[in-house]
Amino acid sequence: MSLMVLLLVSAMEDGAIAGTTGKIAGRVIDRSTGEPLPFANILIAGTQMGAMTDTEGRYYIINVTPGVYEVLARYIGYVDQTKTNVIVRTDETADVDFDLSETVIGLETEIVVYGLRLIEHDVTETKQVMTGEALDVMAINTIDDALEAQTSFVRDPVLGEIHVRGGRGGEVTYMVDGIPVKDPTVGGGSGLDLGRNALEELTVITGGFGAEYGEAQSGIINQITREGSSRRHEGTLLYKSDDLLLPDLNKFSQNSDRVEFSLGGPEPISTLLLPAMGVRVPGDVTYFLAGTGEWTDSYLPYPELRQPVYKSFGIQYGDRQNNEYTGSLKLAWRNPSQTKKLTFSYHHAYKWRLPYRHAFRYTPSTTYQREDNDGLTALSWNHTLTSDTFYEVRLGRHRTQSVRLPGGLLPYQINQYDETSDDPLQVVTGRPGLDGDQEPYIDLMRYNGIHDDDEPFVDLNGNGLYDTGEPFVDLARFNGDYDSDEEFNDFTGNGAWDDTRDEDGFYDTGFDQWAVWQDRVTEIWTGIAQVTSQVTREHLIVGGGEIRYYDVEMQELQYPYEHFDRSIDPDTGPWPDRGVFRDFYVRTPIGAAIFLKDKIETEGMIINAQLRYDFWYPGKQVGEWIDPVTGDTLETKLRGRLSPRIGVSYPITENDRLRFNYGHYSQVPEFQYIYQRASQGASAYKLYGNPGIDVEKQISYEFGLDHNVSPRFSVGLTGFFKDYRGLVDAEEVGVAPRNGHVFANKDYGNARGLEVRLRKLRSNYTWAEASYTLSWAQGKSSSDRQNYDYDYNNRPLPIREFPLDWDRRHSLMVNFDFRVPDDQGPVIGGVRMPDRWGVNVLWQFDTGLPYTATDEDGNRLYGETENASRMPYNDTVDLRANKDFTFGPVDYGFVVDVRNVFNRRNVLTVHTDTGTPEGDGTPRDMDPQNWGPGRQVWAGVELEW
Repeated sequence: MSLMVLLLVSAMEDGAIAGTTGKIAGRVIDRSTGEPLPFANILIAGTQMGAMTDTEGRYYIINVTPGVYEVLARYIGYVDQTKTNVIVRTDETADVDFDLSETVIGLETEIVVYGLRLIEHDVTETKQVMTGEALDVMAINTIDDALEAQTSFVRDPVLGEIHVRGGRGGEVTYMVDGIPVKDPTVGGGSGLDLGRNALEELTVITGGFGAEYGEAQSGIINQITREGSSRRHEGTLLYKSDDLLLPDLNKFSQNSDRVEFSLGGPEPISTLLLPAMGVRVPGDVTYFLAGTGEWTDSYLPYPELRQPVYKSFGIQYGDRQNNEYTGSLKLAWRNPSQTKKLTFSYHHAYKWRLPYRHAFRYTPSTTYQREDNDGLTALSWNHTLTSDTFYEVRLGRHRTQSVRLPGGLLPYQINQYDETSDDPLQVVTGRPGLDGDQEPYIDLMRYNGIHDDDEPFVDLNGNGLYDTGEPFVDLARFNGDYDSDEEFNDFTGNGAWDDTRDEDGFYDTGFDQWAVWQDRVTEIWTGIAQVTSQVTREHLIVGGGEIRYYDVEMQELQYPYEHFDRSIDPDTGPWPDRGVFRDFYVRTPIGAAIFLKDKIETEGMIINAQLRYDFWYPGKQVGEWIDPVTGDTLETKLRGRLSPRIGVSYPITENDRLRFNYGHYSQVPEFQYIYQRASQGASAYKLYGNPGIDVEKQISYEFGLDHNVSPRFSVGLTGFFKDYRGLVDAEEVGVAPRNGHVFANKDYGNARGLEVRLRKLRSNYTWAEASYTLSWAQGKSSSDRQNYDYDYNNRPLPIREFPLDWDRRHSLMVNFDFRVPDDQGPVIGGVRMPDRWGVNVLWQFDTGLPYTATDEDGNRLYGETENASRMPYNDTVDLRANKDFTFGPVDYGFVVDVRNVFNRRNVLTVHTDTGTPEGDGTPRDMDPQNWGPGRQVWAGVELEW
């Protein structure tokens, strides 16, 4: 029987994924005899994809884009059988078996609901996949919120870095549609931010990730973006705010508003305009456009901040303390036979922020301004050569720019001392900043009307002295006092010049002592190619390679008010006579890799055998480089490393399986440790990058056991151990006066833990998931520059391993969802209740992070070991509720989001001398950053068509 095109009824019918695909495989048998049915036709509805069973009744279909499908089996003389709700995920096999019955008069097709499988037997890694639909109803705002809900993730409350399974920040690779988007210069952030409405699927891999993934030691986060439908136009719009116009509710307001929109469908130019002109594009062209905007003063607003306000059409608007925007565009073309696919995408994120710093509480005009621009342009090509083989090519350009401005000023505008003053209103004395002194003013030159010693005069009596009444020249000069007609900087906003202010620990004006200015730009050009072939029924071979070309431009200047002696250590950066630490360079390193995978699938075991070989060259600019401490000329060579990996899944029964994986992982250190600070002043406590540094390495083991308690409930248990070698830290080299610190591979550490995960599929209106992690993270240093900081502060270096700063012992998460679908309202007392509403509750409980107890001078207490004390636990409950309605062709609904429902004051950091967030109770010690956000109530409306 010929292949037929059937309609796909799933809402995710066209959710194709660029460059990332899955597989459908199974067996067709006779229901009454159990015998295989050879040469049966297997069809994927809504596509041209299908297969025919072999003599053992087995089939497979590769290069299936992730989504939800109907799969049909046909055999002459038997009733057709359709499996609905077949979910295909990236790099996974959906096992779809059929048992056909002989033809019965009046029965043309038997429909069986397939549904999600709790245990995927072919998966050997630790992976969690969150669909776009699941993210839409979850009690979160951003993708970062979803990641932080994972119990193996720890967010550093000070630096903002994410640590996964005890690893350092920067050990996670973030990807968008298979293209890496992490900033390699300072890699502890979360990569390119996308709105959750732009995602089809969020894949989080925390252990055993495959050979196609490199430059990561702790995890892979792959954001798969949505595509438009080829059959209909769709759109969504969401607006919500925490300004609820009610005094009792607005006391929780953070002055926040959020907008999300999306639009997708058949691309109008190729489907409407060109056909009207007589030009037809073969195949389907679709588009998907999404964007978000969020404006907030956060839970840490500056009380004295006065932002400009604009007004148009009677509406007031203006920047808030934090302003974030995201945008995504995706165009996709498929040929009529759906064997070729070309995809273009562009994603952008922009942030402008005034991060809260407690010392600047009363002078936010001089605090740091942050501006971040992040963009990805990508092109992918997928071509199915035969039913067994296809290849993919992906090209990407990722550009990230980060600007840091102290007080919004450039270095030449920052003047802490009179002798460097360009603008007297910016002159402050003392370091850091000014606390308890007069407001700066412009002292005008004026005549005082009396004779001063240096003024010429007419000596009428010839005694050589000025006598009263003798003529003199009255010179204009500064009087050193504030006069009422002189301009001053009114930092208090009271309209009067303040002569003195109390010393209270807060800056009244000025900057911190570093006054760091930075403008960092990194471009990454990535090319990835891979071939996938099902060479036999048991062996799926994947081979490929990638190449990355980096263009890194760093501009950073610290202590801009200090004079820099160019004769000591010259560079080519701007403002050559300013700064103590000057970091100006352009570097063009290159990275590449080749990889090979063999996925062996038998009835009794699945084995993923993998090899990866990485290459790294730090760039022609440091091919030969002079050691800044010793003066020796060194040569930088091409480096390579081999990473073998293996994963095994052993299905014990249909409801139980064991799994194991072992692997070598490595990554190039962040570029700041390789190229940092070529120029440093004579007064600097010197710290240099090291172009000869090697990669950081890790060996990881993982064991897992999964069990289906029932068809809709499962429990999983995973144990892991990671051993780190060659981690970056600073070491002192040279002999005074030619000495300093350089970054080197001298640190080590380990992480181990146990993870438990419970899952319940949706039934009786409810869906639930719970996870628990017990872990240990230990090492010799919690920072890549710990030894430098300890030496500077005359602290003894640790001689044994200790709990690292992110060593969280226990973490628990529960996600519960109650949802009533359309026309399925529950019947209570004979009365049908409303439908189309739902509630999602997210509960997170974490024990406290470690700290080292000290005295009030910061000296470690006698007998106290490093990080031996613990902060209090954190406990947060978030809630999201919605109710949907229909008006004509538009679905609309109302949304209520409540963050931190019980308004608990979760402690993030403490004063190490008291062990409390309050410290000694003074306003300076009562830093609101020591606590997490309180309750926040959002309300909004959403439209869908």
